Parts: sequence; structure tokens; C-alpha cells
Amino acid sequence: MIDISPINLNLKKEIIINENIKYDENDYKNTDIIDISNIVVTGSVKRIDNNDLDLNINAKGVMTLPCSITLKPVKHQISIQLHEIIDEKDENNLKKDQNTLELKPYLWENIVVEIPLRIISDDAYKKEYKGNGWQLITDETKKENKNNPFEALEQLLDDKE
Repeated sequence: MIDISPINLNLKKEIIINENIKYDENDYKNTDIIDISNIVVTGSVKRIDNNDLDLNINAKGVMTLPCSITLKPVKHQISIQLHEIIDEKDENNLKKDQNTLELKPYLWENIVVEIPLRIISDDAYKKEYKGNGWQLITDETKKENKNNPFEALEQLLDDKE
């Protein structure tokens, strides 16, 4: 939560933001996120009109997601840059009352958008995945086992010569 009363009282033209935002497990329990570190938010908020504010922030952190193949935890870096104009009738999730600005829900929306559809750990393809009557086929094994339908014909031609 950012105190914007110095801007409202014309004591400052700009407020520097340097905060750590922590999300609880309840915040991300319905997502693929296993864990999320403190999000370091830096930037500034300034008045650009009588009632409008200019918010310019950078947020960095690390979220842990399950590997799409092995389901092992994988760390994923988050780096979000936001620039927003906030007016009196703001319909975004930026909760602004007379003297405070709440960043946590607005930042959360942008973090959820940063979740990749698929993330793969470094060691996911180092193992051979196979079982009784099945195996995982990678691009490399496709090239190695590529059947040439004309191979038998080529052998016939070679035999005639």
C-alpha cells in the first residue's frame, strides 16, 4: 500500500516506490504456481493532472512452477514493467482511495499473465521415458528410426547391379 497523501497535499511531486510484496499461499492456490518469492517493486508515482496519477513500476521475483514433463519444481524469473495512468474513475484493480494506492491486486493480475503455458526443467529430456509397450519419442529418436519406404526398392536395384 502506497501513501499518496504527500502528492495530494502538494508536498511532493513524486513518490519513489521501493517495496516488497508477499503473496500468501491462499493467493495462488487455484493456479499452477507452487511458490512465489517476495516481489520487489521499484518505481515512482507522480501527479500529472489535478486528479490523475502516473504510475511507473518495475516488479521482479521468482515463481516456482511444475515441469510439464516431470512435474518437478522449476524456478521461473518474473520481470514486469508497468506504466499506468490512474484517474478518479479508475476501473482497473488499482484500489485508490483518498490517500493510498493498493498495488497488490493489480500486480497479481500481471503476474498471472506471466505464467508460461509450458515450462520444462533442464533434466527433463536426460532420462529415457519408456514402459511396457511404450516409449517417449523425441525429435532425435524420430531421425534415428526414420523408415524410408523406398529402402526395399533401393536394395532390389543394388542387387540387380
